[in-house]
Amino acid sequence: MGIRPSGCWTCRIRHRKCDSRTPTCKECTDRNVQCHGYGQKPEWMDGAAEEEKENLRIKKAVKENFRSLRRIQNRARQNRRDVAPRLQAVPAQEEQDWGPSGSISPHHGSNLPDSGLDSRDYASISPNNESSSGSANSTRSAYIELARQEPRRIPWIDSHDASLLMHYLDQVFSWQFPYHSYASRSGNRGWLLSLLIQQGPLYHAILSLSSLHQSVLLGREEEYCQQCIAFDRHSRALRELCAFMSCKEEQLFNDAAQMTEFLASGIMLITFEVFRGGEHDWQLHLNALTSTLSQLTTQDIFAPGHCRDDSQRDQMHNHLNFMENKDRDGLQFLITAALWFDILSCVSTGKVPALPYSQWLSIPGLDTAAVMGCQNWIMALIGDLANLKQWKDNSIKTGLLSTRDLAVKGQRIESALENGIKQLEINEKGLTDKEINVLWVSRMFALAALVLLHTIISGPLPKLPEIQSAVSRTIATLHTRPKSCPANGIVWAICVTGCMAQPTVQQSFESCMKEMLADHGRFGNCSTVLRVMRKCWELQQHGVADCKTAMVEMGICALLI
Repeated sequence: MGIRPSGCWTCRIRHRKCDSRTPTCKECTDRNVQCHGYGQKPEWMDGAAEEEKENLRIKKAVKENFRSLRRIQNRARQNRRDVAPRLQAVPAQEEQDWGPSGSISPHHGSNLPDSGLDSRDYASISPNNESSSGSANSTRSAYIELARQEPRRIPWIDSHDASLLMHYLDQVFSWQFPYHSYASRSGNRGWLLSLLIQQGPLYHAILSLSSLHQSVLLGREEEYCQQCIAFDRHSRALRELCAFMSCKEEQLFNDAAQMTEFLASGIMLITFEVFRGGEHDWQLHLNALTSTLSQLTTQDIFAPGHCRDDSQRDQMHNHLNFMENKDRDGLQFLITAALWFDILSCVSTGKVPALPYSQWLSIPGLDTAAVMGCQNWIMALIGDLANLKQWKDNSIKTGLLSTRDLAVKGQRIESALENGIKQLEINEKGLTDKEINVLWVSRMFALAALVLLHTIISGPLPKLPEIQSAVSRTIATLHTRPKSCPANGIVWAICVTGCMAQPTVQQSFESCMKEMLADHGRFGNCSTVLRVMRKCWELQQHGVADCKTAMVEMGICALLI
C-alpha cells in the first residue's frame, strides 16, 4: 500500500491523525463515523456550505457515539454495584472449581477502542462449560457480566507493556528528571504507579516515551519498527487525553486525582516532543497545561481573609495546599515541572510566564531543586527577566523607555543574582552528592541568568565586559562539574550562555554539547541546542544575535529543557 501522509478525507476535515488503513481507518472506525477514503477529493469539499454541512454531520455523529459510550459506562457502574454482593458471597471452593472452565482471558480489555462500543462487542466473553452447578453457574454469570460491562477495570498489563513501563521507570525517568531527589517529599513515585495502573492517557504517553528511547538503542530496521510503535502510542495517548478531557474536564477542579492524571499526561506529551528534538509541537501541550493551571492562580488563595469568593478559594486551596491534600506528592511534583517548563520556555517564545511563578514558588513543598536541580529563587529571577524584557520591548514600541528605570530594574535583579551566587559558593564538605549537585546546577542557571540579564539590558553583544565575565565564570563552573552530576539537565544554561560566547571560548560549549551527544545519542534535544548555538555564532559575524534570533532564523522554537 502506498503512503498516504494526509490520511483519509474524514480525518483531514476533522484535523485528526490518520493511520491510513484500508478500507477504513482506525480513527473513523473507533469514532463510528463514515470514512471517506483516500481517493479523489469529494465533491462536498468545496470550502463552502457543503463542506461545513458535512463537517457538522461528522461532529454530530462523533458526539452521538460518545454519548452512547457514556450510557454504556453508566450501565456498567450500576451493574457492577448489583453484581458485587454476589461476588463477595462466592465460597472459596466454588472459585477454585470455576477457575479453568469459566476463566476470562486477561487480554480482552487491553486494546479496546475508546468509543463506538456496544455490549455485543463483548459477546465472545463466555464460559466454556455450561454444565456446572446452579450456584457455580451464577458465579460465572456474575463474573462474565462484570467483564462484559467493565473490562478496563481489570488491572492487567501484558508482558510487552510491562517491559516498556519498567524501561521507563529504570532509564527514561532518570533522563527526564536527572536531578530528582528520592529523599524529597515528591521522591516517592507511588502516585505515578497508581496512575499507570488505571491505563489512562498517562499510561500510553509513558509507553510512547519508553518506545522512543528504546528505538535509539536499536539497529536501523529495529529502530524504525520501534519508532512506529512509539508514534502509535503517542497518537493513542492524544486520543485518550482528548476523551478524558471530554468526560472529566469539569471534574478537574473537584478531584485532585483527575488533575494529577491530566498534568502528568501533558508533561509526558511535552517530553515526547523534547526527546524528538524539541523544535516544534510542544507549545500546544504546554499551553493546555498552563491554561488549566492558571485557573488556580489568584492572589486570594495566598491571602486568607481577602477573598472575593470563599468557595472558589476553598476549591483552589485544596489543590495547592500540599500539607492537606492526599494527592499532594503527585501534584507537588507535576506543578513544579509545569512551572519549570513555563519559565524556561520564555527564552524561546519571547513571552512571559503564564503561571504566577513568584507566588507559587513561595509555597512550602514546591521545590524545583528536588525535581529539576535548580533552587526556587533562581527560577523566580529567570521569570522576572522575561517580564523585564517584555517591559523593555513595550516601552520601546511606545517610545517611553526610560534608561534610568531600566537600569534600576536590572540592578535589582543583578544584585539578587550575585548575592545568591555567593551563597552557593560555600564549603561543600559534609554535603551529600545530591546536595552538591543542586549547588552546581543552581550556579550554572544563576550565571546563565546573569548573561541573559546583561543581554536584555545592553543587547546581545558578546564583547561587553559584563557578558564576557559571566561567560568566563560559566566555563570555570563547567570544569568543576561533580562526577555524579549529569549534564543533560542544564541545556538551557548552556544554550543561553554559549550563544554569547566569543570565538575564543566557543569550543568549550561545543565540546560540552558533543559530550552530551556522545552519552545520549539522538535521544533528546542536545543536537538542537548545538545547532542553535552554531547558527547564533554564524549570525554574530554579520550583526547582533542571541538564541531567540537564531531560532527564528532556523524556523524553530526549541524548548530548552
